[in-house]
Parts: sequence; C-alpha cells; structure tokens
Amino acid sequence: MNRELIMTLVLGTSLCTVVNADESGDSSPDMSLCITCHGAAGEGNRLLNAPGLTNLETWYIERQLRNYRDGLRGADPADPEGMLMRPMVQSLSDESIRDYALAISAYPDRIPDAAIDATGDASSGKAYYSHQCGACHGPAGKGIKSIGAPGLAGLDDWYLKKQLDKFQSGIRGSAEGDIHGAQMVFYMQRLKNKEDLDDIIAYLRDPASVD
Repeated sequence: MNRELIMTLVLGTSLCTVVNADESGDSSPDMSLCITCHGAAGEGNRLLNAPGLTNLETWYIERQLRNYRDGLRGADPADPEGMLMRPMVQSLSDESIRDYALAISAYPDRIPDAAIDATGDASSGKAYYSHQCGACHGPAGKGIKSIGAPGLAGLDDWYLKKQLDKFQSGIRGSAEGDIHGAQMVFYMQRLKNKEDLDDIIAYLRDPASVD
C-alpha cells in the first residue's frame, strides 16, 4: 500500500474533526486530526509524508495554513501531499487558523533524526548556506520574519528536500499571489548542483553541531 493511499485512509476517517473545531466557538483547537498524522508532539511521520511541526514560527504556520486554505499551496495535481493537506483546513476561519498556529508553535523544539538516505556534508553545507541562503533565512537558519523568510533549522531533512524539489520544479510557489513562493522558485531554479543542495540540508538539520 503506497503512502498516498495510507494517508488518504487515515485522514478520511477524521476530516470532520477540523470542521467541528471551527464551528464550536472554542478558542482551543481540537488537535486530534493534526496528531493523527503529525504525532502527539509534532514529531511527524515519514510513512505518511507528514513532516514534524516543531521548530516552526507561529506566523509561518499561520501563513502556510492560509495558503493551503486559499489554494496557493496544495492545489497542483502534481503535489499529492499538498492535495491531501488542503481539505484539512479549507473550512477554517482566519481566527481558527491563528488558534491552530499558536497551538502548533507551542510544541517543544527538537533535533530531528537524520534520514536514512541523507548523504550531504554538513560542513560544506554551512559555507554554501551562508553564501546563498543566509541573507534571507538568517544566520544558522533561524529565519527573518521582517522579510517573511522562515527558519529552516531543525526541519526534517527528507521533507526539506521534497519541498525544495517542488520549488525547483514549480509545483510549489507558482500559484498566482504566492509572493514568497515565487521568490523560492526563482532561486531554486538557479541551483544546478544537487550535491550542494544535499549539503545545505545536512547542515540545517542541526546547525549548532557544525563547527
């Protein structure tokens, strides 16, 4: 059974959870649907293509949930993971999205395990990141809110690789109105060396551990 089918079955049994949370008037969101795929502590589940939700800023979570709801993300048929995520939030108001973002950002930060297929050199990645990525995403991948660039440190390496590939192909970031996504498409389509990308991802898993 493939990952997309597993995730469809899991989510299909729980879709009403988000709808009910939005209609209840309770400002504390029901996190049971999020937990189903992303784990009780936001640790993620690679089998379901569900990334960890730790190490994320409230404002960035809020923006991405709105992007899913409004069709700026997850509307491309070539993005099966995004298309599975989008129905989860389509019924949410701005207020409910804010409540979910606050709840998710309260998860304790963690250093994710390196993926089995991770092959990058973190030391080389540090140098390349500082030269190519740090101006927007900040020193050590901590992000710069004032320009809308999220922190990248501590994200699951498999997920980060998948999203950067989507930016490079235009699957993500090409929707009309996705200003920040379009910037990433521009930069990623000019990155020609796959090894450089693997090195950057290896560095961002835990920048503090790289001399």
